Amino acid sequence: MFLVAALLSVSAACGEGETATGPATVTSSTMVVTTSTSTTVPATTTTTTTTTTTPPRLRAGDGVSSPPEWWPLRGSNLIGCARRGGGGVCSGRHHPVWAIDIEGPEGQLVYPSGAGFATIKDDSTGCSGYGRAVVVDHGGGVTSLYAHLDDFVLDFSDGGVWVDTATPIGTIGHTGNVSRCSYTHLHYEESTTGSYDDGASDPGPMLACVGGEAWSYPEAWGATSWSGLMGHAITATSEGTDC
Repeated sequence: MFLVAALLSVSAACGEGETATGPATVTSSTMVVTTSTSTTVPATTTTTTTTTTTPPRLRAGDGVSSPPEWWPLRGSNLIGCARRGGGGVCSGRHHPVWAIDIEGPEGQLVYPSGAGFATIKDDSTGCSGYGRAVVVDHGGGVTSLYAHLDDFVLDFSDGGVWVDTATPIGTIGHTGNVSRCSYTHLHYEESTTGSYDDGASDPGPMLACVGGEAWSYPEAWGATSWSGLMGHAITATSEGTDC
């Protein structure tokens, strides 16, 4: 399914969060998709079959929200560091929190992982904190964070915008506290308390459409958790959320 990319020697840092509030979650029906995937990771080839329950994508609209469970990029992207990744800069104290760094070219579009109300968390181009960052409130106290953005795509002049998983919210960049202020990537977190960094929560399985079928990460790589993944070695692919 995926090709293993070469290990890179770069790093990213996390910042502090704020409290966000929003609408109640709208519940939708689900469909079950069974997929069979082959995965290549360093020195190991594993074939797994997974049954994934995939909710139909909710369209943007006032008051519409859904859980953050879809991969926030389109195309193929290398995973930089997740939580306490194995080896190199991803291990030890560097990335001890529930966060996923996803490498990509500057300007690549970033999408919400679920429907909800999007607001700007930070708007800084300096080399500190999260840089330019957006928070999406998915209802029920659940939020998702998209940091180190190059720019915002939406018009936030009214304070916030209702979005769904097909609504671009920004582009990948390297604003904020990143290695040498030049490591271009998306820093993704989820929270159930409104606090990030040490207050971030396990994102759990994230869905992506590949070849018209629903895949679930990190299970598609033969892993059961985002914690301990080999850094700068595994690629995630997504064609969107309509599968």
